[in-house]
Amino acid sequence: MVSRNLYHGVNAHLMSAVQTEYGDRAFYTVFLVKLMLMLNRYLPDHYRAKLDDSHCPPEHYSGNGKPALKRQRRFDEPVVAEPDLYIPVMEAEETSLAVVICETMTSRPVTRINVLSTRDKLLEEKRAEYRERRLQFIRSGLGLVEIDFMHETRPMLYALPRYPADSGATAYYVAVTDPRTSDKTAIYRFGVDQPIPTISVPLLYGVEMPCDMDKVYQETFEEGRFGDDVDYRQVPFRLNAYSPSDQQKIREVMARAR
Repeated sequence: MVSRNLYHGVNAHLMSAVQTEYGDRAFYTVFLVKLMLMLNRYLPDHYRAKLDDSHCPPEHYSGNGKPALKRQRRFDEPVVAEPDLYIPVMEAEETSLAVVICETMTSRPVTRINVLSTRDKLLEEKRAEYRERRLQFIRSGLGLVEIDFMHETRPMLYALPRYPADSGATAYYVAVTDPRTSDKTAIYRFGVDQPIPTISVPLLYGVEMPCDMDKVYQETFEEGRFGDDVDYRQVPFRLNAYSPSDQQKIREVMARAR
């Protein structure tokens, strides 16, 4: 097996495999950890990036990123009993990780970075849930970065053309929304064998920080040894899910591997 990524940008073989074979959770967990570490290397001192598994918008956060604590009890109020057990709210569901950038002094969330999963995009019920959470985050004034490597399902943003059927559509994109400064969402589109663009991550007061997403992806691929899951001798699963031009690029990468 070839351990390094032979594609420029996203590895089409691997992304096809995670959508059909063993799921995308392992790759995206490593990707988000690498992204968090890279952000903390370059963020200004009064910001911190951390992993987050909460779906609450910022007004529901306390300083530690968890739901806000209850108010203090008055002396004449009855004492509330303690529950015997706590169980997950969504017991049968996997929790979606994200990276959240917070202000260091207040721990207030500033920007949330989501990597869209097959689970988010495949079922209509999950798509509706994601879109409702997305709207809540934006209405709360939180910056939002959405990364979509899942080319086999239609974009979460309805205004985007559907790949591969529509003209101008690309296999992958990153969407950046900052409701504090604009009523528009910036879309960074890219295809097979193209480097992932360096994007601007919104912070407070109109400040932006460049983020080299391609570097994060390549380090994730190599340090996570995801090359062991790629066989360049075989075409990706469901090759016809790619556009004809991207299929040709895939075959060119396979030829480079010989």
